[in-house]
Amino acid sequence: MRFCLALVAGYPPKRGIAMHLIFLLPMMLIGLIGLLIQIACLISVAVKPRDAGWKVVWALIIIFFPFLGCLIYILVGRKI
Repeated sequence: MRFCLALVAGYPPKRGIAMHLIFLLPMMLIGLIGLLIQIACLISVAVKPRDAGWKVVWALIIIFFPFLGCLIYILVGRKI
């Protein structure tokens, strides 16, 4: 029961280093992938031939709202 509650609460139960790795490794990989996507979007914004104002706006959106900002940029911003 404690293991299920730990899963719901979002933290690993006290079962040793292996259990910590099972929980932390996927989270670290998701964070790293998100960071790489954010950097790729920022590079794409910087390279596109646009007005400097639009570049700043898109860069701020991507920086302050990393996952949602990247998704919006990929779906909408690259076409504008």
